Amino acid sequence: MLYAIIPETAECKGDRQPSKLYRYSYVSGQYTYDGDGKRVKKAVPSTGETTVFAYDASGKMVAEYSTVIPQDPKVSYTTADHLGFSGNGRSQTKPSSYGRA
Repeated sequence: MLYAIIPETAECKGDRQPSKLYRYSYVSGQYTYDGDGKRVKKAVPSTGETTVFAYDASGKMVAEYSTVIPQDPKVSYTTADHLGFSGNGRSQTKPSSYGRA
């Protein structure tokens, strides 16, 4: 099996977080961070997609919102729900009474 290696370079700010990602000679992604260094926005110029990241009070990412709606949207859980289920929407785990998932 052959794999193509696509050269990518990143433009980083002083905090070593990428602000732009280049594939060949064009910008493939632009990133924005908040004052705590968490990524809050990603823009992909070639597709026009913008993704916004939301965090809870403890700083854990709880949601992503995109301007591009997929053809087959799926729900994915990043935190446990009120019944104790957690997972990625496809495989879910529920903690047992013994503390095992």
